[in-house]
Amino acid sequence: CQDTQRERERSVENDKDETGVFGLAHIKKKIEEAVAEAVECDEAERKQKIKELRLRWHPDKNPVLQEFATEVTKIINEVIASAGK
Repeated sequence: CQDTQRERERSVENDKDETGVFGLAHIKKKIEEAVAEAVECDEAERKQKIKELRLRWHPDKNPVLQEFATEVTKIINEVIASAGK
């Protein structure tokens, strides 16, 4: 699972869509990729990856971008629910 994360980090520049890195469409795509990767991992690692993702975008952890972080958190929850994990 760690190799996939490195590949994803390398491809950030190549995967930019028209809305840019901070566009919700781009972030949603990256969240979907991260959740799909987490689903492939064992249970303990999956839970850890999802926890890290939620903490990274939690509105309380991003007071300057609180409204944006709230929208991203909603996307995270929707993607996780649709993945069934």
